[in-house]
Amino acid sequence: MILINTFILMLFSFFVDAAELGLGKDLQKDWAKLQQDGGYFISDNSSDAPSLETIASDLQVISVVSAIDLSNSVYSGRLVGDWVVHKWEFDDSSIEAIYQFERTIELDTVVTNKYLEKKAPTKQQIKNKFSFRAYAVSTTDAPLKAYYLTEEDQGLLEYKLGDKVVQVNYAKKKEGISDILPQVQQELEFLIDETVEI
Repeated sequence: MILINTFILMLFSFFVDAAELGLGKDLQKDWAKLQQDGGYFISDNSSDAPSLETIASDLQVISVVSAIDLSNSVYSGRLVGDWVVHKWEFDDSSIEAIYQFERTIELDTVVTNKYLEKKAPTKQQIKNKFSFRAYAVSTTDAPLKAYYLTEEDQGLLEYKLGDKVVQVNYAKKKEGISDILPQVQQELEFLIDETVEI
């Protein structure tokens, strides 16, 4: 019983300590990486010629959310599966809620590389740690107005603004991210459907 109470207290203190919206810091970090990196491919369902300039324009819109005064909101935090979910809810505002989703994954797997040439497949062990954060914004006119996904080291992975969906694929990838990202995106899609009030 003492062990359970200690765990609950630790979990509660984690939520209280972590109750800070990290979107502003992530936007700055990711934008700096995009400017320095140079080796990436941008996929944008709203443009035939996506560029760093179009991303910069979109990130300015998203950055407005990071400047919102959270003292006028009601905060709640909980654990949903392996994800920590933070929520800031607003009354009498066009923004209904801001969500922050966090998950750390320790990847330890063996990948088989197959070749087109007549070469025997090789096995490669991948061990890496990933820290994912995603943000979602719901408004009175759209349950999912904006969405942003980042990984601590890799940087910006994708974002959505209304119907616009932008994905960034890096030439120099963090080892193992291609193996783990589809699972993360699937989990987040389910999590947003379950968590964001529609």
